[in-house]
Amino acid sequence: MSLQTSGKINLKQLEKQSLEIELLPQEQKWLMRAFAEAAPSAELVGLEPEEWAARVTFSGQMSLQALKPDYMVRGSFTAQVPSACSRCLEPFMAEREGEFQIFIKRLERGDERDPSDDPDYWMVDSDELDLAPIITEQLVVLEPIAESPHTGDDGEPTCSDEGLSTAAAEDVPTTNSPFAALAGFKVNPGKN
Repeated sequence: MSLQTSGKINLKQLEKQSLEIELLPQEQKWLMRAFAEAAPSAELVGLEPEEWAARVTFSGQMSLQALKPDYMVRGSFTAQVPSACSRCLEPFMAEREGEFQIFIKRLERGDERDPSDDPDYWMVDSDELDLAPIITEQLVVLEPIAESPHTGDDGEPTCSDEGLSTAAAEDVPTTNSPFAALAGFKVNPGKN
């Protein structure tokens, strides 16, 4: 299976020669797998993961090299991904840009994983490295908690938050506060 279709490389090959990869989703089907794994929930964007992945536009590059005894993966990318405005819930294509550098440690038989869980250090227990999870992680890390594409010259949102208010009103049941009864009490200042 080739890198183009699988997105997997043999780490031992890097010991002979570094590898430069241009990331092209139309030619490398494994990138679509990475995009689908990075997709937000269908409730947030109104798209199933495969449909979300099909709408992503992406370009980037990745370099891999041996740094004996470890390996390094470095890359950068730009993407446009489907998203929903946090204020009005209207769909739009959001910009994403990222650079990354990850070190790969090949564990030998009997080696323990490092408990520090350094996010820039990945432990693998075989000679095969799947590149799709690296791209997936980079897209997920760049996903903001909230965003609105509709901003004016002053940077303030220009869209209505009506969609958000309506959605919130439908999803949250109304209940009486346990403190509502306190509203009937009168406070007399100066009396203990």
